Amino acid sequence: ICSGMGVSRSMPFGACRDVIPEGIPVIMDYAFILNGYHMDMTRMASRGKPTESVLRAYNAMLKVQETVIKNLLPGIAWKDIYELSENLAGKLGYSDVFMGNDREKVRFVGHGVGLQLDEPPYLAPKCEQIIGAGMTIAVEPKTSLPGIGVVGIEDTFLVTDDGAKCLTEGSREWIIF
Repeated sequence: ICSGMGVSRSMPFGACRDVIPEGIPVIMDYAFILNGYHMDMTRMASRGKPTESVLRAYNAMLKVQETVIKNLLPGIAWKDIYELSENLAGKLGYSDVFMGNDREKVRFVGHGVGLQLDEPPYLAPKCEQIIGAGMTIAVEPKTSLPGIGVVGIEDTFLVTDDGAKCLTEGSREWIIF
């Protein structure tokens, strides 16, 4: 688990002395290893209730993830999943801040997971590889809210012939502490 405000929105973790302000999103990124294989998961929290705009952004990223999950099928190109997620984020009003903004924009919405936490292929615009049954993929739509922070969700999925099976099951409810 990483904590702290970080040095930038693209590196949103690292120690600091600041007290977390009320309602500011706290991104919790977990990495697990089971029998030598990695899993990746992100959940969101805040000290006190988050603002409506933060919750709206979170719900939009949940919708993007749910749409991606329905399309994680054998035979689909990784780049097509990225395009689908980017288009939906745009329709939901987050095109300028989906996966970051300006120079800090991340150019993928998911990645392979296995012996390494982040490994190719990537759900990225130029990835021509085809999704196959047996692949494990972390799906992590996030949005950067200027002056507020990063909001998103991440889970690891196993691709089967029938669709994606979540390997990091757990509540996706916003955590208030």
